[in-house]
Amino acid sequence: VYRFDPEWNGEVIAEDRRADLEPFLGLRYPAADIPAQARALYLTNWLRLIPDARYTPVPLVPAADPRTGRPLDLAGSVLRSVSPVHLEYLANMGVAASMSVSLVDRGRLWGLIACHGYSGPHRPSSTQRAAAEFLGRTASLLLHTKVEVGNSERQIEVAQRSAALIAAVGRTPRSPAAALVEGALTALDLLPAAGVAVRVDGRLRLLGETPPAARIGPLVGALLAAGTPVTDALPAVLPRCADLAAVASGVLVAPVGGGDFLAWFRPESPREVTWGGNPYTSKVAEGPAGPRLSPRQSFARWVETVRGTSTPWQPHEVDAARALADHLAEAARTRAHEDSRFAATLQRTLLLERLPTVPGLALAARYRPSADDVVGGDWYDLVPLPDGRLSLVLGDVAGHGLAAAAVTSQVRNALRAHLLADSGPAAALQGINDV
Repeated sequence: VYRFDPEWNGEVIAEDRRADLEPFLGLRYPAADIPAQARALYLTNWLRLIPDARYTPVPLVPAADPRTGRPLDLAGSVLRSVSPVHLEYLANMGVAASMSVSLVDRGRLWGLIACHGYSGPHRPSSTQRAAAEFLGRTASLLLHTKVEVGNSERQIEVAQRSAALIAAVGRTPRSPAAALVEGALTALDLLPAAGVAVRVDGRLRLLGETPPAARIGPLVGALLAAGTPVTDALPAVLPRCADLAAVASGVLVAPVGGGDFLAWFRPESPREVTWGGNPYTSKVAEGPAGPRLSPRQSFARWVETVRGTSTPWQPHEVDAARALADHLAEAARTRAHEDSRFAATLQRTLLLERLPTVPGLALAARYRPSADDVVGGDWYDLVPLPDGRLSLVLGDVAGHGLAAAAVTSQVRNALRAHLLADSGPAAALQGINDV
């Protein structure tokens, strides 16, 4: 049984063989061994049969359809000849006959059951072929369930931690970052990772082992711009960040919005990959129709140490990270809506209900908050003084947030008291500073 990884490299994960044959179990094979066009055919045909790998191809006559002038599509034909490169590949492996049964998981080619014969041509009967295809289709239906069962315990643990973090954020909607970095359960506990960066309300907080703070923002921005918010091979995606591999070969970014984000980091995890032959020795050879790819000659075990990669992120881990980020974004929207309502009420309390009557003066005021600032906060006051003069006060609070606007009424009332003492503007402002 041959399984594809996300880059379409293959690995033999199970085998049954004659005792005298060389084992393939655990060996990996590069994506070029089964190119994209061949993988497409495996989706079209559940069964691909080569009864004799040393056959002589028979040409199709005529080569093009006389009605259309185009080649006949033989993708669904059992008797369709295979690529000469593949025949050479089988010959190099010593395979005399082969049959492949597709394993398809929800419309995507998951792997193959690859059957090899070494003693000469082999022609399975129609009944045997039908049975093999039936088993392949049945196994394909079970694939998703089997994989999910294997991951279920880890998925449940991540889901429980996710629910606990979301509940913690819900209990402290005004300080979501604190809930993620200061509680008994933090964002670092959500996923298996060495470090996490939490940027909420424009402030960056770090837990565990992470890249330097100054580099995290640009790193996250570059990954989002490249359309790769999740990677287990950062040096390959962003070569200029290769020096971060020790702490961040794996990065999972979940945007929150407004420049905020959550980002988890996994360190480099060097591993040995055992290939079936050196995957880099395929070359171009001259054939009857010109240059073509020639497969490697040797399939002896070839070990390579892979650097700059981390443990891959699992789909349920990515889902949990994004769910937490989405909840933070929703909490921020709710908070902004509440702030807007509170600000409107606060603004009304800051403004004078009516202007004072001062003999000898005609007074008028026009107040217009900036459209860009929901919480205006700027204020004015007119305070008639005991000696008949008028004190004009202008307060600049806009742009400093709801908290600053909320104390404005206290400042205004305290300032009025100091002004009525009639010790002058400097003394009144000093009194406010003391307050």
